[in-house]
Amino acid sequence: MPMFLVAILLLSLLGPSVGILLVVLPCLVWPIFARVVRAEALRLREETFIEASIATGCSTSTILGRHLLPNVAPRILVLCVVEIGHVMLSEAGLSFLGVGVQPPDTTWGLLISEGRPLLAVAWWLTILPGVLLGITVLVLNLLGRYWEARSGAAG
Repeated sequence: MPMFLVAILLLSLLGPSVGILLVVLPCLVWPIFARVVRAEALRLREETFIEASIATGCSTSTILGRHLLPNVAPRILVLCVVEIGHVMLSEAGLSFLGVGVQPPDTTWGLLISEGRPLLAVAWWLTILPGVLLGITVLVLNLLGRYWEARSGAAG
């Protein structure tokens, strides 16, 4: 089931608040991180340097800390940057629909929603928050791709 629909359901049942939003969105995103870390750990398990560490009698914590974590960290960093953009879009969408952050707090989604009735008179109240949100997510995705290419986390 898509993350956004589950978030709408949970926030509709639990009530819209910042605290609940800060719990719901990370709980819906963590499986992505778990899958990536597991896949990378399974891939690295077959590498020669891990087999050599096991053969020389290194402890599990040493293998995890010195060999596995430094090789998984670039992927986690790239995924964090990209997923921050996805979570920002999800939060903005939830706030736009009225199940996310509520006034007097503000987010880009809430700004877009509040500016919608004034679109014909003051278009910038809706367009500028949407453009800034789009630019922020684009920059985060480009930054993630740059780090991915630079760190060799692509594969």
